[in-house]
Amino acid sequence: MNEQKSVCPQCHQQVVFVQSAFISTCPACGASFSRADGRVVKDDSGAADTMMSIARAILWVVVAAVAIVGVAAAVIFVGCAMSLGRF
Repeated sequence: MNEQKSVCPQCHQQVVFVQSAFISTCPACGASFSRADGRVVKDDSGAADTMMSIARAILWVVVAAVAIVGVAAAVIFVGCAMSLGRF
C-alpha cells in the first residue's frame, strides 16, 4: 500500500488524501477539495473562522462606540465654549 502523499493547501501537512467520487478530503484538517480543478469544495475549519468573525464584530462595535463618544465629547466641548461666549 504505497500511497502517494501530498501537501494539503489548507493545513500544509503532508498527508494521504481520502478519495471519494470527485472529492479529496484531508484527514488532518478535514478540508475537502475537488479533484478536477483543485478548488475548495467545503471548508470545515469552523472554530477558527467563527472566532475571527466574533473578534471582527467586537472590534467594529468598539470602533463605533469610540467614534460616538468622540463626537459626543466634541459636541459638548463646543456647546460649553459657545455658552461661555468664548467661541
